[in-house]
Amino acid sequence: MQDPGSFLDELLAASGAKPDRLLQHLIAVQNRYSYIPDEAISFLATRLDTPPVQIHSIIEFYAFLHPQARGEYDIRFSDNITDRMLGNKALMKGMCKKLGVEPGVPRPDGKVSVEMTSCTGLCDQGPALLVNGMAVSKLTEERIHKIVGLIEGGVANAQNIHDLREFRANCDILVAVGSCAITGGIPAMRNRFDLKGCLEEAYIHGIGVENPHVPNDVEIPLLLDKVHPIHEVVRVDYFLPGCPPRADTFWKFLTDVVAGNAVCFPYSLIHYD
Repeated sequence: MQDPGSFLDELLAASGAKPDRLLQHLIAVQNRYSYIPDEAISFLATRLDTPPVQIHSIIEFYAFLHPQARGEYDIRFSDNITDRMLGNKALMKGMCKKLGVEPGVPRPDGKVSVEMTSCTGLCDQGPALLVNGMAVSKLTEERIHKIVGLIEGGVANAQNIHDLREFRANCDILVAVGSCAITGGIPAMRNRFDLKGCLEEAYIHGIGVENPHVPNDVEIPLLLDKVHPIHEVVRVDYFLPGCPPRADTFWKFLTDVVAGNAVCFPYSLIHYD
């Protein structure tokens, strides 16, 4: 994590270094970092002339403020009496097993965290959960296990193949996102040339190259002779065209999948003429 000092300097300059705006500042910090780091608490305590213990007490009071890091995708199951009657705990247990994560503990790769939270105001639509604050209601076991993988970029090296096969093995729905994933895109322009020639042109004969040599560190994934669209390596369920696809296209696709509807894009979302 980068030092939050510069971010907080800009935040306080824009909205004012006033103690009565402390809660708004904490929300802004969490939106930026997914939690409230200690460095931010110390910074705010000094600049707002507020005791650190007071800041900690506010963070502990509000369930949606976090003193520890959360997953990049923070999933919170609503936990009230109606959700419990509809089986929210069994659903959360199933999701944790599917994602390989312990309740309340971010997965080691930092991608996801899952836990219970207080009532989300969706009692009539339970069981429900929040994903980074976005509500998903009327959950079922089938919907819980419907994991969607969004893949950007073509397949250019051996690590790409490994990662792509892992996604396919663990995702119910795999989506090729954007031109490079669908066709190989600009990186595939090298397919017209010999790989050895491309490497030598870039690392040996290129303008301004110092210490000319082709890197061969074992940490560098082995390049493939050609760049491939992902559907040439694994089965792909949906294709979202564009470079990148429009936000409206993502929203239409994801809302259809969550609702269990057939995905159908209007022409306005996928035309580029």
